[in-house]
Amino acid sequence: MKFITPTDNINESLLSQCRVLLAHSRIPVHILSALIHCQYIGIRAHNLDYIDRQALPGTPLIEGIPALAGQAVAEHVLAMIFYLTKQLGRARSSMLEGIWRDKLGPNIELYGKNLGIVGNGEIGQSVAALGRALGMNILISDKQGVQTDTGFPIEEVLNQSDIVTLHLPATPDNTAFFNRERIYAMKRGALLINTSRGSILDYSILEEALASGQLGGLGLDVYPDEPVREPLPSYLTLSNVICTPHHAYYADNTIARMNHHLIHNALRFLQQQQS
Repeated sequence: MKFITPTDNINESLLSQCRVLLAHSRIPVHILSALIHCQYIGIRAHNLDYIDRQALPGTPLIEGIPALAGQAVAEHVLAMIFYLTKQLGRARSSMLEGIWRDKLGPNIELYGKNLGIVGNGEIGQSVAALGRALGMNILISDKQGVQTDTGFPIEEVLNQSDIVTLHLPATPDNTAFFNRERIYAMKRGALLINTSRGSILDYSILEEALASGQLGGLGLDVYPDEPVREPLPSYLTLSNVICTPHHAYYADNTIARMNHHLIHNALRFLQQQQS
Protein backbone atom coordinates (compact mmCIF):
# COMPACT_ATOMS: atom_id res chain seq x y z
CA MET A 1 0.00 0.00 0.00
CA LYS A 2 1.29 3.43 -0.96
CA PHE A 3 -0.14 6.87 -0.14
CA ILE A 4 0.59 9.50 -2.78
CA THR A 5 -0.40 13.04 -3.61
CA PRO A 6 -0.86 14.45 -7.12
CA THR A 7 2.35 16.47 -6.76
CA ASP A 8 4.52 13.51 -5.79
CA ASN A 9 7.34 12.49 -8.14
CA ILE A 10 6.19 8.89 -8.44
CA ASN A 11 8.14 6.00 -9.81
CA GLU A 12 6.21 4.75 -12.85
CA SER A 13 7.28 1.15 -12.22
CA LEU A 14 5.55 1.35 -8.84
CA LEU A 15 2.38 2.67 -10.43
CA SER A 16 2.48 -0.07 -13.03
CA GLN A 17 2.10 -2.63 -10.23
CA CYS A 18 -1.02 -0.98 -8.85
CA ARG A 19 -4.17 -3.11 -9.02
CA VAL A 20 -6.44 -0.93 -6.87
CA LEU A 21 -6.33 2.86 -6.67
CA LEU A 22 -8.36 4.93 -4.19
CA ALA A 23 -8.53 8.67 -4.76
CA HIS A 24 -10.15 11.71 -3.14
CA SER A 25 -9.23 14.35 -5.72
CA ARG A 26 -8.50 14.76 -9.42
CA ILE A 27 -5.77 12.39 -10.66
CA PRO A 28 -3.21 13.82 -13.09
CA VAL A 29 -2.92 12.25 -16.53
CA HIS A 30 0.70 11.16 -15.98
CA ILE A 31 -0.43 8.97 -13.08
CA LEU A 32 -3.41 7.51 -14.92
CA SER A 33 -1.33 6.65 -17.99
CA ALA A 34 1.06 4.56 -15.87
CA LEU A 35 -1.69 2.34 -14.39
CA ILE A 36 -1.24 -0.47 -16.90
CA HIS A 37 -2.39 -3.24 -14.52
CA CYS A 38 -4.98 -1.33 -12.54
CA GLN A 39 -8.31 -3.17 -12.24
CA TYR A 40 -10.25 -0.90 -9.91
CA ILE A 41 -10.35 2.84 -9.18
CA GLY A 42 -12.44 4.07 -6.27
CA ILE A 43 -13.31 7.77 -6.05
CA ARG A 44 -14.29 9.42 -2.78
CA ALA A 45 -16.98 11.41 -4.56
CA HIS A 46 -20.35 10.91 -6.17
CA ASN A 47 -19.24 12.33 -9.54
CA LEU A 48 -16.56 10.45 -11.47
CA ASP A 49 -15.14 13.51 -13.24
CA TYR A 50 -11.82 13.23 -11.36
CA ILE A 51 -10.82 10.50 -13.81
CA ASP A 52 -9.93 11.12 -17.46
CA ARG A 53 -10.89 7.74 -18.86
CA GLN A 54 -9.07 8.41 -22.13
CA ALA A 55 -5.77 8.65 -20.23
CA LEU A 56 -6.13 5.12 -18.83
CA PRO A 57 -4.24 2.38 -20.68
CA GLY A 58 -6.84 -0.21 -19.67
CA THR A 59 -10.48 -0.39 -18.65
CA PRO A 60 -10.55 -0.66 -14.85
CA LEU A 61 -13.85 -0.54 -13.00
CA ILE A 62 -14.33 3.05 -11.81
CA GLU A 63 -16.68 3.46 -8.89
CA GLY A 64 -17.81 6.40 -6.80
CA ILE A 65 -19.66 6.44 -3.53
CA PRO A 66 -23.24 7.43 -2.67
CA ALA A 67 -24.01 11.13 -2.40
CA LEU A 68 -23.25 11.53 1.30
CA ALA A 69 -22.32 15.20 1.59
CA GLY A 70 -25.75 16.72 1.07
CA GLN A 71 -26.19 18.11 4.56
CA ALA A 72 -22.60 19.35 4.89
CA VAL A 73 -22.67 21.14 1.52
CA ALA A 74 -26.11 22.59 2.19
CA GLU A 75 -24.88 24.03 5.49
CA HIS A 76 -21.89 25.51 3.68
CA VAL A 77 -24.20 27.14 1.14
CA LEU A 78 -26.19 28.73 3.96
CA ALA A 79 -22.97 29.87 5.65
CA MET A 80 -21.96 31.65 2.44
CA ILE A 81 -25.40 33.21 2.13
CA PHE A 82 -25.20 34.46 5.72
CA TYR A 83 -21.69 35.82 5.14
CA LEU A 84 -22.88 37.85 2.15
CA THR A 85 -26.30 38.98 3.34
CA LYS A 86 -25.16 39.85 6.88
CA GLN A 87 -21.94 41.52 5.62
CA LEU A 88 -19.87 39.50 8.07
CA GLY A 89 -16.53 40.21 6.36
CA ARG A 90 -17.18 43.94 6.07
CA ALA A 91 -18.52 44.15 9.61
CA ARG A 92 -15.45 42.45 11.04
CA SER A 93 -13.17 44.80 9.09
CA SER A 94 -15.10 47.79 10.41
CA MET A 95 -14.63 46.61 13.97
CA LEU A 96 -10.91 45.98 13.51
CA GLU A 97 -10.45 49.39 11.86
CA GLY A 98 -12.25 51.11 14.72
CA ILE A 99 -14.88 52.76 12.52
CA TRP A 100 -17.87 50.95 14.02
CA ARG A 101 -20.59 50.62 11.32
CA ASP A 102 -20.26 53.97 9.54
CA LYS A 103 -19.48 52.33 6.19
CA LEU A 104 -22.00 49.50 6.47
CA GLY A 105 -25.37 49.50 4.80
CA PRO A 106 -28.34 47.54 6.14
CA ASN A 107 -28.16 43.75 6.18
CA ILE A 108 -30.48 41.62 4.03
CA GLU A 109 -33.24 39.78 5.87
CA LEU A 110 -33.65 36.31 4.40
CA TYR A 111 -37.23 35.74 5.51
CA GLY A 112 -39.51 36.06 2.49
CA LYS A 113 -36.67 36.22 -0.04
CA ASN A 114 -36.64 33.96 -3.10
CA LEU A 115 -33.99 31.23 -3.08
CA GLY A 116 -33.37 29.76 -6.53
CA ILE A 117 -31.86 26.28 -6.64
CA VAL A 118 -30.55 24.98 -9.98
CA GLY A 119 -30.35 21.21 -9.61
CA ASN A 120 -32.86 19.05 -7.75
CA GLY A 121 -30.60 16.31 -6.42
CA GLU A 122 -29.82 15.43 -2.81
CA ILE A 123 -27.82 18.60 -2.16
CA GLY A 124 -30.33 20.87 -3.85
CA GLN A 125 -33.12 19.36 -1.77
CA SER A 126 -31.08 19.76 1.42
CA VAL A 127 -30.51 23.44 0.62
CA ALA A 128 -34.24 23.82 -0.03
CA ALA A 129 -35.06 22.35 3.40
CA LEU A 130 -32.74 24.80 5.16
CA GLY A 131 -34.12 27.69 3.12
CA ARG A 132 -37.69 26.79 4.02
CA ALA A 133 -36.71 26.68 7.70
CA LEU A 134 -35.64 30.33 7.35
CA GLY A 135 -38.95 31.28 5.77
CA MET A 136 -37.56 31.69 2.26
CA ASN A 137 -39.56 31.03 -0.89
CA ILE A 138 -37.98 28.09 -2.74
CA LEU A 139 -37.77 28.00 -6.54
CA ILE A 140 -36.16 24.81 -7.89
CA SER A 141 -35.14 24.26 -11.50
CA ASP A 142 -34.14 20.78 -12.59
CA LYS A 143 -33.84 21.06 -16.38
CA GLN A 144 -33.94 23.96 -18.78
CA GLY A 145 -37.44 24.82 -19.95
CA VAL A 146 -39.07 21.91 -18.11
CA GLN A 147 -42.03 22.47 -15.80
CA THR A 148 -42.53 19.65 -13.30
CA ASP A 149 -44.53 19.17 -10.11
CA THR A 150 -41.50 20.15 -8.05
CA GLY A 151 -39.63 22.52 -10.36
CA PHE A 152 -39.84 25.67 -12.45
CA PRO A 153 -38.24 26.57 -15.79
CA ILE A 154 -34.76 27.93 -15.21
CA GLU A 155 -35.65 31.26 -16.82
CA GLU A 156 -38.32 31.87 -14.19
CA VAL A 157 -36.01 30.84 -11.36
CA LEU A 158 -33.26 33.21 -12.49
CA ASN A 159 -35.63 36.12 -13.09
CA GLN A 160 -37.31 35.89 -9.68
CA SER A 161 -34.59 34.74 -7.29
CA ASP A 162 -32.73 36.99 -4.87
CA ILE A 163 -30.13 34.24 -4.40
CA VAL A 164 -29.23 31.50 -6.89
CA THR A 165 -27.26 28.42 -5.84
CA LEU A 166 -25.93 25.86 -8.32
CA HIS A 167 -26.11 22.10 -7.73
CA LEU A 168 -25.60 20.41 -11.09
CA PRO A 169 -23.34 17.40 -11.77
CA ALA A 170 -20.20 17.74 -13.87
CA THR A 171 -21.20 16.26 -17.22
CA PRO A 172 -20.21 17.24 -20.77
CA ASP A 173 -23.70 18.70 -21.29
CA ASN A 174 -23.29 20.90 -18.21
CA THR A 175 -19.91 22.40 -19.13
CA ALA A 176 -20.24 26.20 -18.84
CA PHE A 177 -23.99 25.66 -18.45
CA PHE A 178 -24.22 28.75 -16.27
CA ASN A 179 -22.85 31.23 -18.79
CA ARG A 180 -23.11 34.94 -19.57
CA GLU A 181 -26.67 34.60 -20.82
CA ARG A 182 -27.86 32.96 -17.61
CA ILE A 183 -25.93 35.31 -15.31
CA TYR A 184 -27.50 38.29 -17.05
CA ALA A 185 -30.91 36.60 -16.90
CA MET A 186 -30.69 36.78 -13.10
CA LYS A 187 -32.37 39.53 -11.14
CA ARG A 188 -29.93 42.45 -11.03
CA GLY A 189 -27.99 42.50 -7.77
CA ALA A 190 -28.81 38.90 -6.85
CA LEU A 191 -26.29 36.65 -5.17
CA LEU A 192 -24.75 33.60 -6.88
CA ILE A 193 -23.36 30.56 -5.03
CA ASN A 194 -21.47 27.64 -6.63
CA THR A 195 -20.49 24.64 -4.51
CA SER A 196 -20.99 21.98 -7.18
CA ARG A 197 -18.21 21.86 -9.80
CA GLY A 198 -16.14 24.60 -11.41
CA SER A 199 -16.86 23.29 -14.89
CA ILE A 200 -20.56 24.21 -14.84
CA LEU A 201 -19.93 27.97 -14.40
CA ASP A 202 -18.29 30.36 -16.87
CA TYR A 203 -15.76 32.03 -14.58
CA SER A 204 -14.56 34.44 -17.26
CA ILE A 205 -17.69 36.58 -16.87
CA LEU A 206 -17.67 36.89 -13.06
CA GLU A 207 -15.44 39.95 -12.71
CA GLU A 208 -17.51 41.89 -15.24
CA ALA A 209 -20.79 40.81 -13.63
CA LEU A 210 -19.59 41.88 -10.18
CA ALA A 211 -18.19 45.20 -11.40
CA SER A 212 -21.39 46.08 -13.25
CA GLY A 213 -23.60 45.23 -10.28
CA GLN A 214 -25.36 42.45 -12.15
CA LEU A 215 -24.13 40.18 -9.36
CA GLY A 216 -24.56 41.66 -5.91
CA GLY A 217 -22.35 39.02 -4.33
CA LEU A 218 -20.65 35.73 -5.03
CA GLY A 219 -19.85 32.57 -3.09
CA LEU A 220 -17.43 30.02 -4.58
CA ASP A 221 -16.15 26.71 -3.23
CA VAL A 222 -15.15 25.14 -6.57
CA TYR A 223 -13.04 26.36 -9.49
CA PRO A 224 -12.17 25.40 -13.09
CA ASP A 225 -8.64 24.38 -12.06
CA GLU A 226 -7.90 23.14 -8.57
CA PRO A 227 -6.05 23.82 -6.40
CA VAL A 228 -6.17 27.57 -7.06
CA ARG A 229 -2.73 29.12 -6.72
CA GLU A 230 -1.46 32.70 -6.68
CA PRO A 231 -1.94 35.03 -8.35
CA LEU A 232 -5.61 34.76 -7.46
CA PRO A 233 -8.22 36.29 -9.76
CA SER A 234 -8.76 39.85 -8.54
CA TYR A 235 -12.50 39.40 -8.04
CA LEU A 236 -11.84 36.83 -5.30
CA THR A 237 -10.49 39.63 -3.11
CA LEU A 238 -13.66 41.76 -3.28
CA SER A 239 -15.60 42.34 -0.07
CA ASN A 240 -18.80 40.93 -1.60
CA VAL A 241 -17.13 37.65 -2.52
CA ILE A 242 -16.62 34.68 -0.22
CA CYS A 243 -14.30 31.94 -1.51
CA THR A 244 -13.37 28.65 0.13
CA PRO A 245 -11.00 25.87 -1.06
CA HIS A 246 -13.41 23.09 -2.12
CA HIS A 247 -14.19 22.67 1.54
CA ALA A 248 -17.99 22.45 1.65
CA TYR A 249 -18.13 18.65 1.79
CA TYR A 250 -15.21 18.39 4.22
CA ALA A 251 -17.08 17.85 7.48
CA ASP A 252 -16.19 15.44 10.27
CA ASN A 253 -19.16 13.07 10.01
CA THR A 254 -19.30 13.27 6.22
CA ILE A 255 -15.64 12.36 5.70
CA ALA A 256 -15.99 9.37 8.04
CA ARG A 257 -18.97 8.08 6.07
CA MET A 258 -17.26 8.69 2.74
CA ASN A 259 -14.07 6.86 3.80
CA HIS A 260 -16.15 3.94 5.03
CA HIS A 261 -17.91 3.56 1.67
CA LEU A 262 -14.68 4.04 -0.30
CA ILE A 263 -12.86 1.25 1.56
CA HIS A 264 -15.93 -1.00 1.68
CA ASN A 265 -16.34 -0.81 -2.10
CA ALA A 266 -12.67 -1.64 -2.68
CA LEU A 267 -12.76 -4.63 -0.32
CA ARG A 268 -15.92 -5.90 -2.00
CA PHE A 269 -14.22 -5.72 -5.38
CA LEU A 270 -11.17 -7.65 -4.13
CA GLN A 271 -13.37 -10.31 -2.54
CA GLN A 272 -15.26 -10.74 -5.79
CA GLN A 273 -11.98 -11.15 -7.67
CA GLN A 274 -10.90 -13.91 -5.30
CA SER A 275 -14.17 -15.83 -5.39
